[in-house]
Amino acid sequence: MLVKFRLDEKPIPKARHRTRLCKNKVITYDPQHEEKMNTRKKIKAAISRKRVLKTCDETLHVNMCFGIQTPRSLSTKLKNTLNGQACDKRPDLDNYVKYYLDAMIGIVYTDDNIIASVFARKIYSPEPYVEIEVVKLKNLKNFRKWYNEEDFMYNEMCN
Repeated sequence: MLVKFRLDEKPIPKARHRTRLCKNKVITYDPQHEEKMNTRKKIKAAISRKRVLKTCDETLHVNMCFGIQTPRSLSTKLKNTLNGQACDKRPDLDNYVKYYLDAMIGIVYTDDNIIASVFARKIYSPEPYVEIEVVKLKNLKNFRKWYNEEDFMYNEMCN
């Protein structure tokens, strides 16, 4: 394992870049730049507590779990039933993944193009959180740790 950390915050989805016209020039910008910088500080703090400060440039696998707070409008009984269950509400899972992969560039790894596989899930939770684990992926056989042999994705990748 390269690094594992948890942020006790509401997961942030990646927003689309914005474009505007300024003096006959098209300018494209990231509307989440400041928010991403704050997340990067939190990631650095979480990692420094574990004394892992070196970036990696080897092939990696990333596990992500996004805890989405159960809606307050629901009854306590229904909230308890939903906790730990898959969340199928917006925003999309891939937007959460993209945001945090981008936020870890230069902290955990040199560039996100070295990530070979990602396992992510979005579940209901009493409190919102983000859990991320980054693992070096030496070769394809390491997938056995993350994918069950009965899992169709494992069989497709290894056969």
